[in-house]
Parts: sequence; structure tokens; C-alpha cells
Amino acid sequence: MPLCQFCSKGFEHSRGLKLHEPYCEQNPNRLTAKCKQCGREFANPQAVSAHTRHAHRPSNKITLPKAKRKTTKPGPKPGFEQSANGVPTLTFCPCCGTNLKLIAAAMQAVGGLQ
Repeated sequence: MPLCQFCSKGFEHSRGLKLHEPYCEQNPNRLTAKCKQCGREFANPQAVSAHTRHAHRPSNKITLPKAKRKTTKPGPKPGFEQSANGVPTLTFCPCCGTNLKLIAAAMQAVGGLQ
């Protein structure tokens, strides 16, 4: 079993030892691995890879501008009109959309509505 010459950690395969020794905490000539995007230092290249995957991953989300909320002004509902005394008055027929103001004006003209 290969052992690290600095910390005596054992490895099952020599490849693991070769990867470990340059970055061993007790190695006086220890290497550090830097993130190419932000410059942050890590103990080993595997930590940089994990950091890059999580901290610098491209966003899969498409950010859309927030839709503006329709603000309804206080007042009468569609088809109604605020009368002089503050009481909403129906101006359009909700079924057929006929302008009731015209009918009311015509009836008033002939004296049928007061």
C-alpha cells in the first residue's frame, strides 16, 4: 500500500498517492488550485471543479421581465358611469352592449323618462 511521504496517509493505488502528494497539507511545497473565473484558492483541483460546477454554472433559467400588474382605478365597473350624486349608473347593456345613455336621452326628449 503506497503511503504519502508527508502525512503517511495510505492509498490503495499509486495513482491516488500521485494526486494527493502535491496538494497534501503537510507538504512544504504544497500546490494550491485556483479557480480561473474568480481566483479563489482551493486545496486540490477536484475542489475547484466542484466549486466551478456550483458557483459558476450557467443559468438554465431564462429571466423574463416581470409583468406589470394592471392597476384598477377606484371607480365604477365597466358599463357603469359615476353620476353627479356619486351613484354608479348603468350606461351600457351588459347583454348586448347597447349604449343606454342614448336611449335615455331619446326617451327624455320625447318626455317618456324623467
